[in-house]
Amino acid sequence: MVRNMTQHRQQSERRLYEEVSRLWNRHVTVAAITEGDERSDTLTRLILKSIALNGPVRSSDAARDTGLSRAAISRRITALEANGFVSADTDPADRRASLLTLTDEGQRHLDELSLSGAATIREVTNDFSDEDLERFAELLGRFNTNAAERLTATVRSQHA
Repeated sequence: MVRNMTQHRQQSERRLYEEVSRLWNRHVTVAAITEGDERSDTLTRLILKSIALNGPVRSSDAARDTGLSRAAISRRITALEANGFVSADTDPADRRASLLTLTDEGQRHLDELSLSGAATIREVTNDFSDEDLERFAELLGRFNTNAAERLTATVRSQHA
């Protein structure tokens, strides 16, 4: 019986891996299609959301919060400023540094991206019952929390 449970768990883990891979592959495909479009690509959403949640922030803090390199953040911030989504003002605590703030236009754009994402989720889960949707969100949240903890531990051990 234990062996059968172990085989069943291994099959379930394999199936989960395959499903997460399918989701990730779809995400990578969409990211590749929108790459370089400073208005809607994945990095834009990631950076705008980080600044909205933590701002005003230095670009180095945004890099840390998003996991992106300082060079990648710097290039993208230039484009976000040009689009009017972000402003960079002198840090009063250190006049050599700048603080990034989401502009009203940046907040509107982030809201539009969020609404678009919510509409997509609504379409994809249209045939889920309310209970299925709630349970799926709960389990996915737990999965993401465990993944974040595991990845953080992995990064720390590699940099120790």
